[in-house]
Amino acid sequence: GNFKASDANDLLFFFHAVLKIQHFAGDRKRPLPTERLDLVEDGKGVEDIMIEAITGLSTAFGLSGSAGLNAYIPLLLVALAARFPMGDPLVKLQPPYDLMGSWWAIGLLAILLVVEIVADKIPAVDTVNDGIQTFVRPAAGAILFAGSANVITDIHPILALGAGLLVAGGVHATKTAARPVVTVTTAGVGNPIVSTLEDIVALVVSVLALVLPIIAALLLFGFLVFLAVMLRRWRRRRMVV
Repeated sequence: GNFKASDANDLLFFFHAVLKIQHFAGDRKRPLPTERLDLVEDGKGVEDIMIEAITGLSTAFGLSGSAGLNAYIPLLLVALAARFPMGDPLVKLQPPYDLMGSWWAIGLLAILLVVEIVADKIPAVDTVNDGIQTFVRPAAGAILFAGSANVITDIHPILALGAGLLVAGGVHATKTAARPVVTVTTAGVGNPIVSTLEDIVALVVSVLALVLPIIAALLLFGFLVFLAVMLRRWRRRRMVV
């Protein structure tokens, strides 16, 4: 049948009941999202809630996925977006993630980004860097996922951090598996080119995640599929040889 306002109310009240149980189970400091239930009246506000949820999650997935390629590009962009414009920042982060918008955090992220870009362009050094980034990139993805999505205040922090950890970790694992293939097939010459391509993808996806989040999520997914296909083809050729 047709989707009615009463159906939306029932669905939202169900989620509210779950959150209420979660609240009294131990997470009492987090406010319950009762204000969203008031938006649903005669079908008004249902579309807005759904669009906000999809947009918020797409932003979170796009930024955390970018962190799997380069941890500091999305972190720095979010930090700048949380700082500028000075009067009305583009991104309003919830505490404690709003610390990313501080000047010292922006400066530190800029320095780390330069180090990451240089280290990832040098054969052998990039392998060591990927080993170090195995811990940094998933952690950055977890922070970005939890801090960027507007709907994250309605989701348990552990769930949000875990989702970001898995997304960034999965992208990082794909990147790490593909890099030795490039090193072997190009004798290391292709490493700087591939690294530059990864940085560009991370930058584009991060920017789109802030302005066109759904497109950013689709672009990141397409890039990962491309890497997976190339890696599979290389392994098949190696088995034949």
